[in-house]
Amino acid sequence: MTTKPLFYYFGGAKSAALFTWLQDNLHKLVYRHGEVVIYLWSGTCDLTKKTGNLIQLAPEESVNTLKQIYSDTVSLFRASRHGTLVKLILLEVPIYSIERWNSCHGGANLETSKLEDKILTTRIADINNFIKQLNLENNVFSPNLNTAITRCRKRKNHKPRYSYKLSLLKDGVHPDSLLAAVWAKAIFLSMVENTW
Repeated sequence: MTTKPLFYYFGGAKSAALFTWLQDNLHKLVYRHGEVVIYLWSGTCDLTKKTGNLIQLAPEESVNTLKQIYSDTVSLFRASRHGTLVKLILLEVPIYSIERWNSCHGGANLETSKLEDKILTTRIADINNFIKQLNLENNVFSPNLNTAITRCRKRKNHKPRYSYKLSLLKDGVHPDSLLAAVWAKAIFLSMVENTW
């Protein structure tokens, strides 16, 4: 059995493609490594669509499609003939910014991007609540990567107001080196919590 983490990276991949890869390779991973704990980090590219160098909000049904893919992925692991040899942890989708991405890539209509960011943040929260529920049903823990960039302001007798330090996302989507280190540490600490 391999005792060190192995990483597979599929930049820009949609969740459906990752699900297909897992379907095709789960047996090989278990055969090669024995007990396998898979951390699946996806969703960013499902909630937005890229046209040229710019991104925009994907249609609203992308949220339900993504939830179905996550459910199917969890079902694949539950039905796996490998039983207790495999464990799946879905990582929550970090907050990111359409406006900041488009600004870094020469976008002109940033007001539209600001409005899309508000909708995107709501959709990410919805997806993350769904991910938390699926992980809870499987007795696993996923770190909240958004805590590193979230600010909360609460005044007496007022609802808390949340804002995000998007400057830690060098292009609005990808973390700078400091934030990447914080996220990596959070994921590694959750690995300890999720061991058999």
